Amino acid sequence: MTDNTKPKYDSLRHYTYSDNRLLVFDWASLAMHILHAPDKGVFIKDMSPMGGYSFDGIAYDKTGYYVRYGNTIYQLTKKGNVINRSIVDSTPEQLTSLDETTTRALIDKLPQEFANMEVAQFQATIWMSKMLEEVINIVQIFNPRDVVIALEGYDNWRHGVYDEYYKLPGKVTLEKSDTMVIVKYDLAEIMLVMDGDNIVETINKGSRANKEKNIISGKIRFNERYETEKFSVVEFTDILPELSTYIWKDVVPKYKGNRKKTEWTHAFNKSEWNNIRNNCAKALSNYMNVKVAQDDKCEGDDIANVAIRENINNYKDMVLVTRDSDMNQLLDIKNLAIYNHVERSVLSELEAHDYLNCKILGGDSGDNIPGMLVNYKYSSKTKSFNMTPISKVSSIASGKANPLYEGCGFNPYQKSVDDNWNDQFERNRTLIDLSRLPKELYFALVDKIKIDGWEKHNVNYSFSEKVVEKLQFLFDRGYYILHEGKVEFTGKRYDSPITASQMTSSYINVINNSNGNAPVMEAPIDDVDWNVSTDGDSWSEQSQQPWTNEGIDQSNDGWGKEDLQW
Repeated sequence: MTDNTKPKYDSLRHYTYSDNRLLVFDWASLAMHILHAPDKGVFIKDMSPMGGYSFDGIAYDKTGYYVRYGNTIYQLTKKGNVINRSIVDSTPEQLTSLDETTTRALIDKLPQEFANMEVAQFQATIWMSKMLEEVINIVQIFNPRDVVIALEGYDNWRHGVYDEYYKLPGKVTLEKSDTMVIVKYDLAEIMLVMDGDNIVETINKGSRANKEKNIISGKIRFNERYETEKFSVVEFTDILPELSTYIWKDVVPKYKGNRKKTEWTHAFNKSEWNNIRNNCAKALSNYMNVKVAQDDKCEGDDIANVAIRENINNYKDMVLVTRDSDMNQLLDIKNLAIYNHVERSVLSELEAHDYLNCKILGGDSGDNIPGMLVNYKYSSKTKSFNMTPISKVSSIASGKANPLYEGCGFNPYQKSVDDNWNDQFERNRTLIDLSRLPKELYFALVDKIKIDGWEKHNVNYSFSEKVVEKLQFLFDRGYYILHEGKVEFTGKRYDSPITASQMTSSYINVINNSNGNAPVMEAPIDDVDWNVSTDGDSWSEQSQQPWTNEGIDQSNDGWGKEDLQW
């Protein structure tokens, strides 16, 4: 039965035209969506026996290996450490009926080195093609004058906030017996069962039972062990240095520490994924006039925030592309809208101040930020708090944040000071409130987000010739970010053809791979719904309507007939 209480989101196909718009990409947000979204057909978990890759089958014969992706068959041959890839004009007999059992048997016969090498690179190539498809679709909708791509840093300054908080007196306490150590923080109690200097078992008192797996709840197991031992409160100096280091590193909470426990099912590891993701953004700078910004100490959120704050008076309007609800706090900026690339909807109005305060109170489970620990009684019947302190302390989840905000008289900071939980409030505010970015990092980012000419990056990745042809459609219609200088957007084709200097100085050589540099990796986007027409009559200066399918040669498969080396 359809749930009519849930909002229904329609694809955003056009947006009010502006001749001076800034578009900011939260690159990590969009990248992860493309990596996991079922509707994108990229990497659907457990879709195939190969670990969740989106291509439909793999087989081999004496001439090589074959991968089927949609209606296209690619032949893969290996010579030394080089894999050659080409289009197959006729479908091999082996691929006519690939059920799961047959596929598993064929995969088992793949040489392991070939399988590992090919799957990771093929998977990355498919992701890049889908990522490019989405970026171009978004550019087509908003036609920005300028674009900033905000990349993630690798040494986030917020990790230090957690360390400082939990090293405050009394935030982490220890109890010790002859064979066990109990670590207590917030409302958590973790028991480490020791055998000499080694930890042989870890029991989380808060873990739940699982009848299907015959797992007894952590509370029962914890209490049974606790009753058999005599415990006393100790300091970190009373335990082995190695154990102390382990507790601070692996037991005490870390900012975004819960993400390490999430299963990673892709052929490339997380470090390789970071490089693939960031290099894709930098490669775009060779084809679009985009500003790619990154700082090792900062998140993409920080860069997006600075890019928007610093340009309030420089653009008629700005659009931030993200699904991260943390960014809703920026909607106090009147000329900003947020495009949610998952729901394909635009949010432009919100009580940003109230939203931010509720976010601080309720925490953020995605970033491993806990809600406030308070000693007020909550009534599920009235959905409100009695703000008279009681002895029992409980955690505030996001669903109770708004009632707590109201109970605090819409001034939670003052209430936190009055009732002595302001250290928690300050911790969460520092982690969540984007205005709390340290000043030295803010000013460093101001320099990095400055848009001053077309800044290109030397990245050894190139899009296919057909992809560039599709970008030329946007170029011909005067889309701003495909031009070196400022142009008038008319929605009509220009007579002058695109040249190497207009796109990238190495455009011709890179596409033909004749400059002797790193191998070309092409990105197939055969299934992109371009909906373009060549007459331009369906466009106006006030609104951008969907194009028709006229004027596009879709006979080419998008990969090229020539063999390509990886």
